[in-house]
Amino acid sequence: MSTENNQNSEKCQIVENCETICETINTNYDPNNYDPKNPIFASILPQPILPENIEIIHISKKNYREYFDTVFDDIVVLFSLYVKHHNVPHPHEVCKSLLTRRLEAGSQLFCVYKVEPSTDEAQLKKIPIAYSQLYPTWLSIPMEDNWILNDLFVKSEFRDLKMGTKLIEYILYWAEQYGSFQVRIETMLNNERARYLYPKLGFTEFCRHDDSIHYKYTFQRAKNKFYNSYYE
Repeated sequence: MSTENNQNSEKCQIVENCETICETINTNYDPNNYDPKNPIFASILPQPILPENIEIIHISKKNYREYFDTVFDDIVVLFSLYVKHHNVPHPHEVCKSLLTRRLEAGSQLFCVYKVEPSTDEAQLKKIPIAYSQLYPTWLSIPMEDNWILNDLFVKSEFRDLKMGTKLIEYILYWAEQYGSFQVRIETMLNNERARYLYPKLGFTEFCRHDDSIHYKYTFQRAKNKFYNSYYE
């Protein structure tokens, strides 16, 4: 085999990411060979500091069966409230079936709990107050992993605690550690709160479609790899 063919073969090699969530074609990044001294792996996001009474649990295809009747069920309840908020209510079991399929397809679920004292001194009461879901996708030109932050829901009585902000910061930190290229998110044109928050967290608007705005957060590793302004 010629040298050129060998190089092409290497460039098109399919690698598995560290959590076996999905497969992607990746030219320079292999999370199994992570080297923090290599500038292409530069990480700039600090680990989010959560209030002492807040806990975030991350569920994926790898571990959701462990949480099936606990955390996962709490997320299903929050998801049911989320779709009901958008005037498309669905039964609990239908929501649970959908989220199960999404997890099997590589989605990531994040649940935020407010931890409170319980009448039982040996235990703490955990109240599910917010959740988010990341959908896996990819970008063809850079041949890199990409995520779509498609669901973000906080119970109305907890929205003054800035849990949406904390949850997005946590997800961005996780996605950067995972080796992602970008996280994308969208909101409605009339959602002034989200339109103020997303740029403040480092997202940049890249397109508008009908009544929605699309934002992207490009990680430093991606900017080190590609200098084309399209990815900035």
